[in-house]
Amino acid sequence: MLSQDGLSQQSGVSRAVIAHIERQARNPSLQTLARLADALDLSLETLLSQ
Repeated sequence: MLSQDGLSQQSGVSRAVIAHIERQARNPSLQTLARLADALDLSLETLLSQ
């Protein structure tokens, strides 16, 4: 399991942004989603379909 801090370090997306996305308090940009997908070793399509 990857923590918000770990995902932040791997993706370059701030932990605060990741927390907002998790709480559905913020809509991520496509670029942010792509960075998160890359850090999770997923395709963008797979990230969005789950």
